[in-house]
Amino acid sequence: MYDWDKINVEELSITERNELIQKLKQSNCVSIYEKLKEAGIENKDIPTAVINMASKGRLNEILQTENYVEQIQENIGEITQNLSIEQIERYLGYYDVKGTGISLRDYQQDAVNKAEEIYKEKRYASIILPTGGGKTYVALTEMLQYGKTAEEIAIEENQIELGKIAYKTNNKKCYI
Repeated sequence: MYDWDKINVEELSITERNELIQKLKQSNCVSIYEKLKEAGIENKDIPTAVINMASKGRLNEILQTENYVEQIQENIGEITQNLSIEQIERYLGYYDVKGTGISLRDYQQDAVNKAEEIYKEKRYASIILPTGGGKTYVALTEMLQYGKTAEEIAIEENQIELGKIAYKTNNKKCYI
């Protein structure tokens, strides 16, 4: 049983914890555990290290090398680094845009989540992100995961441009 407080993910719900345990089982966590023990990782650091190794591709690749014990010891700081909720959520695929291979950045996922909260009470939502902020990914997520149509989404960089569209079309759509 994991001590969720010690691995810095006590905020996870029971469902998220169960999803994490299942994903770790699929990641061959027993083999990771054995290799970490062989490399001399302390028992108190093993749960965090297993999750870090399983969730970070570069760290997981270390286990495939012949000198994995040395590599583990060289990367001990990153391997035993405290976990964040965002890291766990990314590992569980919460930021993935289904069917695309795209993972949203944390602020993009926040924008999607906030838009969905707004849609529960209102018909329209407005999300403004700067140039290079990933507006297209946010719009794509809205379309693929929440069924929004291209006609319901306008992508703009600032509120002024959104206002122009609303004025020209005499219609307020979902603005991202």
